[in-house]
Amino acid sequence: DSPAPRLATAIADSGSFGDVCRGDIKDLPLTLSNSGGCNLAVSGISSSSSEFQAASAISFPVVIGAGDALNVPVRLAPTTLGAKTASIIIASDDPAAPKIVPVTGNTPPGQVKVTGSTTFGDVCAGSLAEKTISVCNVGKCNLAVTSAAFDPACADFALINNPFPATVSHDSCNDLVIRFTP
Repeated sequence: DSPAPRLATAIADSGSFGDVCRGDIKDLPLTLSNSGGCNLAVSGISSSSSEFQAASAISFPVVIGAGDALNVPVRLAPTTLGAKTASIIIASDDPAAPKIVPVTGNTPPGQVKVTGSTTFGDVCAGSLAEKTISVCNVGKCNLAVTSAAFDPACADFALINNPFPATVSHDSCNDLVIRFTP
């Protein structure tokens, strides 16, 4: 009987990617260690979620010598909003294989804040008045504004130079002009 290979794993930040916006990526290093007495053959690394990606630049199998370690990146590339959990699955010739590494992350939405006054005061019939309001994103990630409109519609009010639909990036604003013509 020869000593068996033993796969041990460690991932940075206990596998917590924290907040990652849609369109962004974040990598955490996953350390694969062989604590056994002979070579360990890692035959593949996969993920239970398409938003978490295992190292794609590595060709398998990868051999890790006894007492050696290899760092591989695990990436979160979110496509949806909300909390995320997944399992990174490492297949190898360790008798206890596969090894499962839990990972988590979150993709927060943008957060809208509208500033500016829409109080027009006294405006004579037949004249017009305009007010500018700002549609701001105070969240951590981009805010997709699909439209701006009056609900219900009102003939006395119009949106001038309406920039929406648009993406409002983190910590920025888009101005919207409201015209009042009584």
